[in-house]
Amino acid sequence: MFSVAFLVEIAEKQEDWNAMVQYSHELLEIKFDPYERFAILIEIGDIYADKLNSIHGSVASFKKALEIDNRSKVALLRLFEVYAKGSMKEKGLI
Repeated sequence: MFSVAFLVEIAEKQEDWNAMVQYSHELLEIKFDPYERFAILIEIGDIYADKLNSIHGSVASFKKALEIDNRSKVALLRLFEVYAKGSMKEKGLI
């Protein structure tokens, strides 16, 4: 049986972003270290934003990361970028 982390790596190499998100969520279930969980949530948010074009998924992930570290500049900046990109799309600018 493959470990969940290994399945995440395989999905990434195959550029199967939906599977990578799914396995990353499974990885969250077994990780208890807040720093590891934070990093996984940021990665999930990035995949939603950059690969799957899912504003809702990325916002949810970045907000969960902020629940772990509400002063994180990384999470706040990523969240701002997603909101800005969404606003620009609504206005037809991109």
